[in-house]
Amino acid sequence: LRKISKVQDLPAYKWRHPSPDKRKNKIAKLGKSKLGADMAVVHANLEGTGAKTYLVALGKKTANVVRVSGGPVEQWSLRAKGLDETCETWGSAWSFKTEVYFSCNK
Repeated sequence: LRKISKVQDLPAYKWRHPSPDKRKNKIAKLGKSKLGADMAVVHANLEGTGAKTYLVALGKKTANVVRVSGGPVEQWSLRAKGLDETCETWGSAWSFKTEVYFSCNK
C-alpha cells in the first residue's frame, strides 16, 4: 500500500505512459504489503479518540485495518471468524453508511 503526496499536482496524460517520475514524487509505503485484494474506506471513531479515516481489507483469515488520517499510519490485523473457508480471495469491498461489506471471488 502506497501513498502519493500531492497527486492532484501531477501532470495528466491521455495514456498510462509516460508515468510520473518516482524519483521526483514521494511515494510513501503505508503499512504491510499484504492487506487484501480490495479495500473499503471507513470514517469512524474506532480507537475512541475521534473520527479518523481507515482502509479495511479482508484476507483469508484476517481483517486488516490501516489508519490513514489523524496521526501516523498504523496497521492492525484482526482474526476473522466465520468466513467461508473455501474463499481464496475477498476481491470486492465496499462501505455503506456505517457498515463494510466483502464479496468472495471464487
